[in-house]
This record gives sequence, C-alpha cells and structure tokens, in this order.
Amino acid sequence: MPLRITFLGSGGAFSDFRVNYHTNALVDTKKGPVLIDCGTTAVQSMKELRIPVWGLAGVLITHIHGDHVGGLEQLLWERYYTGPFRGPGFLPTPIYAPGKILASLRRVLHDCVDEIMDSDGVNKPGGFYLLTETTKVEPLTPPLEIGGVLFQFVPTQHVVGPAVDKPAFGILIGKWEGAQMAWAYWTGDTMFRPDIGDVAPQASVIFHDCSFLKPYPGSPHAHYEQLKTLSPEIRAKIVIMHHTTVPPGIDVVHDGFKGAATRHATYEVFPCS
Repeated sequence: MPLRITFLGSGGAFSDFRVNYHTNALVDTKKGPVLIDCGTTAVQSMKELRIPVWGLAGVLITHIHGDHVGGLEQLLWERYYTGPFRGPGFLPTPIYAPGKILASLRRVLHDCVDEIMDSDGVNKPGGFYLLTETTKVEPLTPPLEIGGVLFQFVPTQHVVGPAVDKPAFGILIGKWEGAQMAWAYWTGDTMFRPDIGDVAPQASVIFHDCSFLKPYPGSPHAHYEQLKTLSPEIRAKIVIMHHTTVPPGIDVVHDGFKGAATRHATYEVFPCS
C-alpha cells in the first residue's frame, strides 16, 4: 500500500467551517492513523469520516496555534472517556513533538485538563499526565517510526522578528514502497522558503502552506505569488494547503502546481520516478 494522507481540512485559522476546516491530516499506518496537528475542527472532521478518535496511533504537533492545537482538549477527553464499547476506555493520547513544543503544550492544556477523575473514580490533579503520553522527538534526528511509517521533524520559520522566533516545524514523512522509499514533506505553517527544494529533495509530494493574500512584510505564511517563482520541477510536486478556498480565476494546475488540497481529500504518495 502506498503512503496515504487524508486531509481533515485545508483551511486557515479564520476559515468559515461551513466551507472548510483547519489544515490537519491523517497519515495511514499499520497501527492506525497518525494525526498531524489537532485544530478546533479535527475531531468533528474525523467523525464525518467515521474515524473513531480511540483508533488514533498518535498525534504530531508542528507548532502552538489554535488551528493546530485548539482541538486537543476535546480529543484527550474523548479518548479517555469514550470507547468502542459505549463506555470509558481510559485511553491516554500519544503526542509526539520537539521539546519546545511539548513544554508549551503543557502550559496551554494544564488548566483545561489538570483535574481528572481516574479509572478508580477518584478526582485528583495531574490530568495532563493521565490523558497524554508525550514523547520528545527533536528535529533532524533519526526519524520516529509508527506502524511502518517514518516521521522526522524539520525546523522552519513561521512567526519571526527581531525579538521572536516561534518554534515551528515541518514533517518529512516516509514509507517503504517495495524496495524504494516514498517521501512526502509537510511544511506546516511556514514563511516562503526559496530553498524548499533543498529541504526535502527526496520528497515526491510537498504539501505546502499557501496564502492567496498579496505578500506583506512580516507575513507568517508563504504566498501564492511567491510560490509561483519556484522552479517548474518544484511546483510540480506541490499540493497547496492552508488556503481555505482557491479564489475564482486562479487555476493552480495551470500555474504548474500538483493541485490544491480540499477537506477530506486523500493523496497517495509514491517514490520519485
């Protein structure tokens, strides 16, 4: 089976949820789907796809913004207090991220999940540590393996200024396809990088952050007009995401891109030919 990635949504932080959901995705593995980011709409989108939250093999977090972590509280509670037999499964949620992300995540979630009733019916503090199993996966180290799929965090730039450099990461995703490895690169939210072709040269598909607004100073996203300056070879690999909708009059395929992701679309990734 090829590497399969299903979009729960392909919209930005300010999406109208009647039109699109936040840009989160599921990667198929032998242990179950792995969720890339968990925005406010992630659990709802999984329910529409009839994918139970308790079937997840893990969650990878690229950075701390609401459209990427705003649905984690719901996910943690649902996995703990629901299950396939109409009763609590008391399942913790495996979360994988670089150390800086995990430290921020604890602060963000602490007051939401600290008080918890455990499986013995006792209310007590420490919910974060019952509801999660966190694993620190630092960038550019040997890839994490989950169910036959490899995941490697790659540093990127998202919100950057004289006094700030927000931790943010892309993810290189790989799976053996026969004797060859199929690779995809998930940029996460990122500023435009003219060197994107050098970040993941082995990737046959690049799922790339894209804003259709005109570029402006300090923008935390890559803009369509910027992406159009990339070489034809790189553009042919790019599926744009985080765009909510493609504006009328723009044909991304005509402009040399592989396509534009939509809510619930599934992509199969094969090795580079």
